[in-house]
Amino acid sequence: ASNFNASIIAPGVDEPVAEFSAETYAVRDYNYGTTLERLLAPADPLASYDQSIGSMELVGIAFSISEENVAGRIGRVGLTDVGVKPPSIDILGLIDRLVLDGLERQIEPEADDMIALFASAYGAFSMGRFETLDIEARGPDMASLSLGSFFVSDYADSALGAVGISDLNFNGENGEAITVERFAFEDMTFVPYQA
Repeated sequence: ASNFNASIIAPGVDEPVAEFSAETYAVRDYNYGTTLERLLAPADPLASYDQSIGSMELVGIAFSISEENVAGRIGRVGLTDVGVKPPSIDILGLIDRLVLDGLERQIEPEADDMIALFASAYGAFSMGRFETLDIEARGPDMASLSLGSFFVSDYADSALGAVGISDLNFNGENGEAITVERFAFEDMTFVPYQA
């Protein structure tokens, strides 16, 4: 697909505080109907995942953050095999109650409600792999960062195959340096959240 450009504008600021562009982007095998149908379906803690997105890719990304004087490039961002299933709780009902409590009754959300909302929303999705490759950034006074990859694989509501980084190199403005060849958490399992 064609290139992609975006800017973040802050209130009262004439220039963008951050800019982002990609040379190409593509989304393949995206199923709007299944995604909406499954997210709006009645809560079902035993449901299995259906495909939502086959793959998504952005290549040749450039970014800048003006206030921090940071700029850089990312070679590729990719996402594959995204699944969706009904949330384990009634998300729409919970959102409706939280909005009514906030707007009409001026009641702050309870921590348990917010945990239930986010845990159920995240648990409604699965992912084969997310990866960001070939990151380079330079900040004030020539501090620099390069990262070969950041990755998350085999994510679902009850497991995470791996999350980690590889080939990290950081050089600070005062000569300090950090190098990491690979760091990852792997083969994690957890109990899906139940309200």
